[in-house]
Amino acid sequence: MFPNKKDLFLIPAASIQLLEFHSGLFKELANFQVPDEYKPDIWFPRATFSIVKGDEQLCEGFAAARKYLGFPLKGSAHKLALLRISPDLRRACWSGNLSNEGGKDNHKGQISWQMRKCGSGGSCTIGKD
Repeated sequence: MFPNKKDLFLIPAASIQLLEFHSGLFKELANFQVPDEYKPDIWFPRATFSIVKGDEQLCEGFAAARKYLGFPLKGSAHKLALLRISPDLRRACWSGNLSNEGGKDNHKGQISWQMRKCGSGGSCTIGKD
């Protein structure tokens, strides 16, 4: 859970490629007000599956996770996408792909992403391709 919040979330294993991607994205968002919890030295990947209001719902969330998600969980991410960020009416669009081309035993991965101002027509590639 986040400090002072009762959110249940999954924490996938962070690959070097994902951490490099996050660091590059964070640099590109330097002009935006991003909360400290998203700084590269603090952030960790997570996928929220339940936002609860009380301790009873917290227990229900854990029970649902056990029933529907099954544990332990195994999986892989094939695509990440941040569709729009628009604080202060400044807009940015981003899309990215994440693939593991090395197979089960070879953890060679590939990440590519682009960030551009919506409607500007210009784009810049950040990070790795």
